[in-house]
Amino acid sequence: MNLREELKMSLANEYLPPLIEKTFSEMRARITEIEREAGDRERIATAICDYVSAFIAAESKSLASSLYTKLSEETLGKEPFITARNQNKFYEKDIWAMIFDKYSFAIQEKIDYKQVNENIDALPVPLGAASFGIILSIALSKAIIIPIALIVAGGLYYFIRENKKTANTDNFVFAIDSYLESIKSGLMVWFEHIENFYHEQVEEVKVSLKE
Repeated sequence: MNLREELKMSLANEYLPPLIEKTFSEMRARITEIEREAGDRERIATAICDYVSAFIAAESKSLASSLYTKLSEETLGKEPFITARNQNKFYEKDIWAMIFDKYSFAIQEKIDYKQVNENIDALPVPLGAASFGIILSIALSKAIIIPIALIVAGGLYYFIRENKKTANTDNFVFAIDSYLESIKSGLMVWFEHIENFYHEQVEEVKVSLKE
């Protein structure tokens, strides 16, 4: 069984989708308000991206914490972690702290959209809803993973910028909604990546128990 097949059976896929759907429903409602309030397209783009990046940074941290709790409960309920000694070894590893350090959940107080756009322009990213997944994949392949808030804000702003010439407002709104769907799918990949990292650390603890 390859890694992708394993990930399809992951706890993240089983547990997180309804929570992510709820998060995005709340976010869409606020975005609709921003579209009515913000005025011109440039202000709409900046206001939406600032809001979405901050909201997703906060919510993704909460969801990752919930996922970690579920994973650790499952781990500690099975061999070899049912003994107090081995559970202590698990806690000493402090996998949540490692996840927190590796996958930055920081809210970006001020995003330099000009710099972000220059960086994205340099990537082989086709315009469209699929572009977020490509940006995310590139980010996850790096040794230092880029904060999720910056990936979301940068990709969304780039997409809005490229679509802002659309004359029909309904089409513009539809384009944003389509891109949000790609962000939702991309976040599942991100959480699966976190879950895989968790299991790698658990395996290291298991090896240490044999030493």
